[in-house]
Amino acid sequence: MSRRGMTLLEVVIAAAILAVVFAVAYALVASAGSLSHSELSLRDRQFRLHEFEDRLAAELRESSPPLIRATGFTDGSMPSANQTVLVFASARDGSNLFRVQNAAPQWQRVVLYAARWDATLKTGELRRYVLSPAPAAFTDPAQTPSVTVDATTITAGGSSIPRTGGERVLLGMDYFRATIGGTTVSLDVALQGSSIAKQTSINLQTGATGRN
Repeated sequence: MSRRGMTLLEVVIAAAILAVVFAVAYALVASAGSLSHSELSLRDRQFRLHEFEDRLAAELRESSPPLIRATGFTDGSMPSANQTVLVFASARDGSNLFRVQNAAPQWQRVVLYAARWDATLKTGELRRYVLSPAPAAFTDPAQTPSVTVDATTITAGGSSIPRTGGERVLLGMDYFRATIGGTTVSLDVALQGSSIAKQTSINLQTGATGRN
């Protein structure tokens, strides 16, 4: 009984089938790896968002409700154009000491939070800016100082801050919005690349009642 080897056509067909099998297997592995990376990235951003909210709540409770302002602005570079710049007075000085005199906070600086688009990383970010010493208009509850935001600058009470300055506190977001009602600040933050929009209500009564 003679034994016949594989013809060239059969070898080509077998090689093609193996190539398809390997390509499909590689695609499945790569897809799983990419999904895992995306999930880890999203979880990391959610964790950092939670950390930021805790930090902001602590800062706001050290301020005074009449000295907390939220101003809407439009930024066409962001995935969602409607944004908010959150502004409040702080009694902490450059050494992070809380200044008090005659049982009343001594306002040292003004803190601002606003989102911007990072064209290099191609993602939205939230930055924290500081005006020091605090302009008087921001420490007088009777005044409503103007806050404007353009493509490159935040102008608050006549003082200008480059939007690329300050400290980055969040990366990978679509929008940051804040509204103020009495002694409550409501936040609405959406992470980029996700349908998740987290809404948080910060009650200021615990630390701020009776101040100023």
